[in-house]
Amino acid sequence: MKKLVLLILLCLGCNLNAWSQKKYQYKKRTPEEKARYFTKKMVDSLTVSEAQEDSLYEMNIVVSQKFDSLKLVVDQLSKKERSAAYRSIYQYRDSCMKSIIPIKEFLKFQDIERERWERKKKRQQENE
Repeated sequence: MKKLVLLILLCLGCNLNAWSQKKYQYKKRTPEEKARYFTKKMVDSLTVSEAQEDSLYEMNIVVSQKFDSLKLVVDQLSKKERSAAYRSIYQYRDSCMKSIIPIKEFLKFQDIERERWERKKKRQQENE
C-alpha cells in the first residue's frame, strides 16, 4: 500500500514538474491588437478625448505595421542602420502625437517614456 501511494505521488510530481517546464508559447499579435494595447496604455496615463483616442489608435496601427515590416529585415541591417530605422519610426510617432494631443500631454507622455527607458537600462545593467 505504501509503495502504491509513493508511486502515485512520484508520478504526480513528475507530471507537475514536466508541466511547469513547458515553454511559453508566444502568440504573435496583429498590428491592430498591438495598437489597441498601446492606445489603452496611452489613454490610461494621459488625458485625451474620444476623438484623440481614435486618432492615437490609427497612428498606433501604422507604427505597429512599420515595426513589423522592420522586423522582417532587421537581421540584414547593421547596428547603426537598425538604430536609425527605429529612431525614424519613433520620430514619426512623436510628430503624429504632437498633432493629435496637446503639448502638455505630449510632454507628459515623453516623461513616461523616458522613465520606462531608464528602468529598462537599469535592468540591463543589473543583468550584466
